[in-house]
Amino acid sequence: RNREDYATAYPRLEESLRLFQLVGDRQGQAEVLMGMGQATTYAGRHAEARSLFERSLTEFEALDSRQHFAKVFNVLGEIARIEGDYASAEAFYLKGLVAAKQMCNAWQMGILLSNLGFVAKHQRNSALARARFRDSLVLGQKTKDADVVNTSLIGLAAMMAEAGDPGRATRLLGAIDRERGLIDMEP
Repeated sequence: RNREDYATAYPRLEESLRLFQLVGDRQGQAEVLMGMGQATTYAGRHAEARSLFERSLTEFEALDSRQHFAKVFNVLGEIARIEGDYASAEAFYLKGLVAAKQMCNAWQMGILLSNLGFVAKHQRNSALARARFRDSLVLGQKTKDADVVNTSLIGLAAMMAEAGDPGRATRLLGAIDRERGLIDMEP
């Protein structure tokens, strides 16, 4: 998807929101607000995106629609991380991890642990970053999610390279190609 696609979609999302509001469909409103947040994130309008995701989360919380909590917290964490606010990013990711654990959503847990690994890496907490990347890798393999596996391996490889071990970093990056084959993904 590119920015033009989201720019084209945004007016349609606004109209959908108005229709859901008209009929009183709060679930529809929450989901459309999440879509509007994604569109504004891709357009680089982070403050607006954060506000839309927070409104979406408020609706999901009012509906006790827990299956959406982890995703919204993850995206709020991503926005905070893009803005360089690693403390807020970590707080959002941790809230998302709690929500994902409550829903037994291993896939979302893998994503959140990987993101938490990058936060710990940025905070120079190597032991915690390694543990989070490894836990994420295990969950990515369990759920057969190539993106989670690859992101975890990239995080671990970056740590090895920074630690002065380019050979090990290269082997980890090579594992991405092997893993993609194991998961039966196209290159």
